[in-house]
Amino acid sequence: MQTYIALLRGINVSGQKIIKMENLRSLFSELGFQNVQTYIQSGNVVFNSKTKSIRALEKTIHDGIKRRFKYEVEVFVIDSDEIESVCRLNPFKTKQKSEFSKIYVTICSEEISKQMCEQLLKYKAETEVIFAIKNKVYMYCSNGIGKSKLSNNLIEKTFELRATTRNINTMLAIETMIRKIKSV
Repeated sequence: MQTYIALLRGINVSGQKIIKMENLRSLFSELGFQNVQTYIQSGNVVFNSKTKSIRALEKTIHDGIKRRFKYEVEVFVIDSDEIESVCRLNPFKTKQKSEFSKIYVTICSEEISKQMCEQLLKYKAETEVIFAIKNKVYMYCSNGIGKSKLSNNLIEKTFELRATTRNINTMLAIETMIRKIKSV
């Protein structure tokens, strides 16, 4: 069995697409997934599955959410190796822990080229730093992501790809959850 993480876009944000985590866990269990756990209210679900196809998992979860909750929700599924990669490759990991709340990572459906990264630099504020590593864009936003032009929507529209953004603290917490599941 493989451990996966479903990163759901746009649930429980600003009173939109409200889904209680207990109901989400129940749905995942009904879909046949095991060891289902959620992290915070914004749609981060760790689970085990025998299914090897990421696209099949995304479709199953998307269709299940639509059927049960009547919401159209973008679903990203990544495996546990990808979460470990996100945390290991973090170029800001030498920053003090108090600064981690200002570090974000956008996981994209495609690798980010040098040219793509150069395009993003046009939108970055003086106080922001970005790095593109493989299919990830790491951002240090000293004034917070809410005031940054480097939004998930900008990345998706500019490069015509799918993407989802999380705070690095969220990714580190998910990595810890995965380690616990694997040690059982």
